[in-house]
Amino acid sequence: KSFSDTDENGNLITGLDRKELEKKANIIHRTDDKLNGSKPIELIQETNPFVIIDEPQSVDTTPKSKEAIASLHPLCIFRYSATHVEKHNLIYKLDAVDSFDMGLVKQIEVASFASEDNHNMAYFKLKSVDNKKAQLRQELKWMFW
Repeated sequence: KSFSDTDENGNLITGLDRKELEKKANIIHRTDDKLNGSKPIELIQETNPFVIIDEPQSVDTTPKSKEAIASLHPLCIFRYSATHVEKHNLIYKLDAVDSFDMGLVKQIEVASFASEDNHNMAYFKLKSVDNKKAQLRQELKWMFW
C-alpha cells in the first residue's frame, strides 16, 4: 500500500502468476481492511506498472490471460522468450547464430540430410511426433534417388 500512495519515485518488484490474476476469487481481487477497503489489484492499476513476462508462450496465450494482464493497466509490457508464438513490437532478436558469435553458447548444430557434393534428389518426411511420455519419439521417412 505504501508504494501505491507515495509521491516519491521507486521500484517495486513482485511476482504474479496467471492463475492469481485470472480468478476473481483470489486475494488480489478482494477488498482488504488493511488497504482502507481497496483491492490490491486497484492499487496496482493506479501505478500503471511495467509488466515483464518471462516465457509469454506459456502465460500470455488465452483470451482470459490476456484480459488478466490488461487488467493491471500496464504502462508497457516486456515479453522475453527465445520462442515467441506472437510477436508484439519486437525490439531485439537474438537467434542461435548471434548467440554463438557473442559467446553465449558453446556450439550450435545444424543437421542436414543433403550432401553438397551429391546431386541426387532427396526426400525427407516427418510422419509423426509423440511427446506424451518423458522421451520424445519421432517417425521419419527418408528416400534418396
